[in-house]
Amino acid sequence: MTKIRRHTFPANVLPRDIGNTIRALRQAQGMSSASLSHHTGIARETILRIENGRRPPLAETVLRLLEILLAELDDVELEDIVPSWPEADGRQVIGHGPRSRARRRRLGLSAAAVAAAAGFSEATLSRFERNAGPTPKLLKETRTPHGELQCNLASEALAKALRFTSLSDHEAFCEADHWRDWPVAAMTVESSASAHGADPRYSQIVSPSESV
Repeated sequence: MTKIRRHTFPANVLPRDIGNTIRALRQAQGMSSASLSHHTGIARETILRIENGRRPPLAETVLRLLEILLAELDDVELEDIVPSWPEADGRQVIGHGPRSRARRRRLGLSAAAVAAAAGFSEATLSRFERNAGPTPKLLKETRTPHGELQCNLASEALAKALRFTSLSDHEAFCEADHWRDWPVAAMTVESSASAHGADPRYSQIVSPSESV
């Protein structure tokens, strides 16, 4: 998710039931307020005050809460929670992980299917998509001659699972302005079977060519 400057939501942007929504998301995942506090670094008392409507939350605080609460939910997005939030606009999706997640979802692929097809764990894919930690199998870090950190995609298998023509095609997609119109490479049943055998988890990956 995009980090934004610390500020309080204007009254006409923040849904009046944001606290109830956060509590419902937390409880639906069987997570205690103490556990959510541990994962986000936000005091449990602050979380409870937000949930009970006793404290108007800062945008940064809501982002940190939703980064955890929405991590495993493919059918709920930031814009579903705060529709008028500018940073919730899908056109603002940036970075290798978030862009790749947007691609996967637009193709209708589950995280489990993509991770299995690419040969790594679903937990690794989740960290990559959320920018939640180092994932050297998927993203390699190098230093430029001037000492600047540079990140580049490292998995040809992931590029194929997301139906890019190549790793460089995947990299270009992540950097492009018009990424929503990026073409989708066809994948035949024969090539998928050759790579993965008859495992039914890969059936999601094989579908007719289309455009996103």
